[in-house]
Amino acid sequence: MADWQVEPGASGGIASLRFQGTELLAKEARPLDAASARWRVAEMPDRVRVVPDTFELSQSMVWPFRHEPGIEVVCRGSNLMPLPPDTPHEVKRTFTVRLAWPASGVAVSIAWDEPRLRAAAVAFRSDPSRIELTIGAGAAHATRPVSWWVELRDGNGAPTIEVVDYDPAWPDQFRRVQAEVERALGDQVVALEHGGSTSVPGLAAKPIIDMWAALRVPVRQQDVDAMAAIGYEHLGEAGLEDRDFFVKRTQPVCHLHCYPAGHREWDRHLAFRDWLRAHPEGAAAYGRLKRELAVRFPADRIAYTEAKSDFIEAALVGKIS
Repeated sequence: MADWQVEPGASGGIASLRFQGTELLAKEARPLDAASARWRVAEMPDRVRVVPDTFELSQSMVWPFRHEPGIEVVCRGSNLMPLPPDTPHEVKRTFTVRLAWPASGVAVSIAWDEPRLRAAAVAFRSDPSRIELTIGAGAAHATRPVSWWVELRDGNGAPTIEVVDYDPAWPDQFRRVQAEVERALGDQVVALEHGGSTSVPGLAAKPIIDMWAALRVPVRQQDVDAMAAIGYEHLGEAGLEDRDFFVKRTQPVCHLHCYPAGHREWDRHLAFRDWLRAHPEGAAAYGRLKRELAVRFPADRIAYTEAKSDFIEAALVGKIS
């Protein structure tokens, strides 16, 4: 039996969603507007991806997950349970919620396209008993002709998150791959920086070289082809508006985040890198947090990433010295 089994619902949503034989839903997951597009589900080994079956920029929806005693509901690293009955808890600054059912040992993370589906809330509904995730329609604009998406991922798979001690070889590895990328993209590149934790001396990190590229124009097919020739897979926005994301999976593993020159996300990510470099005690605290989260969420990359967000935001607004 495959890990995921999905049955469509009469109103265009999902009537049944089972993972490893465990039913996740208490009622049908569905669009709130009867006139909204029906959902299309792609089943993959570690996830299901839900999109509208016709182009639709945004849509409000409800996901009524099955409740059981001891259920864990995590947003940004915080367990929300117990929730007061029938009182929605807004999750404005998140794009993922993790649920774990203790009786079966099943855990999943629900991620959605936050730029297009901005409003979200979690509620415990006492009649019938369920954990209800409502995701609301977002802003009526997008830079690309794509619809929204929602993904449910295995939260308890084989361990994949490894946080290791700082390796002094990382800066040299960056310089080598930096030169390769600059040759591939040519005059597209306005700037190419070493970002992420491997760019901070002494900081524990996942052994992945993160690079941040500011580009003159949005990524073109010739750029995708040039990057493929040096071993990079293009993953599109990968959940972050205006980003083009490339991954090289051979050693050294590299992530390339491309933004238009002058984009706010470029400034934000490099500002956090510079804060870590200038605050050794803060960097040490961040390293401890990452190690704790890697133990807590060893296979759940989106829960791991989301749980770091409050620390990052606090550093950027000066709440951590």
